[in-house]
Amino acid sequence: MKSLSSLRRFVRSKRVYPQRTRQNSVDSRDYFRQVGLYDRLSAGTGNGEIEPDYDDLRFLHEAVARSQKRRDLTVLEFGVGFSTLVFAHAISMLPNAQREKSQLHSLDTSAHWIDLTREKLPGELTGYVTFHHSQASAVSLDGQFCSLYDHLPNVRPNIIYLDGPDPVEVQGTVRGLAFVTSAGKPNPPIAADLLTYEWLLERGSKLIVDGRNANARFLARNFRRTWSYTHDAEGDRHIFNLDA
Repeated sequence: MKSLSSLRRFVRSKRVYPQRTRQNSVDSRDYFRQVGLYDRLSAGTGNGEIEPDYDDLRFLHEAVARSQKRRDLTVLEFGVGFSTLVFAHAISMLPNAQREKSQLHSLDTSAHWIDLTREKLPGELTGYVTFHHSQASAVSLDGQFCSLYDHLPNVRPNIIYLDGPDPVEVQGTVRGLAFVTSAGKPNPPIAADLLTYEWLLERGSKLIVDGRNANARFLARNFRRTWSYTHDAEGDRHIFNLDA
């Protein structure tokens, strides 16, 4: 395990509150009305969907829509949902040459949620999305309890969104330890899949972790390359940028 001094060689960390205050929900709703996506961002009834967080979704939409310096974008999201619609729509707004080379890959443990998300996608966006279904398993990585998807998309992403897997969907145990305790309570999500991808990533790649504080700290302590790391406490997200 790295000492704190050695950790700083790999991850330059800072905790910030964004200069632009967190968008209130009314402003973000107007944003999605303006881009023509608002009517698609509504939770279904009776299917367990949570109402969308328009501020978070706007942040994700802008992260892709404003990435126009790259020749192409390969977005990889762990966990499908409203974010899938937002990413696909943002790709559709890119300049023609960039849009034609860009793609979203969405991975989830639940075939049910993949089907629900696919149904929400308007026809003009389906071509930008490739869905991947895989179970996730509890593993021990250098003595650390975490999870890994059994199968990963064979891509080289440059924007990654980490919001899965749900701990209750992770299969198996490590020496009796599971992601759901014997009392039926979920343990914090700690997904290690980004460590598998790390050496494939290009400099400048971005990772956005939605909440999942323990997961973000786990990655910060286990990454081997040099990352800039920002904890946006106001927006409850962690942002990593690959420097070298």
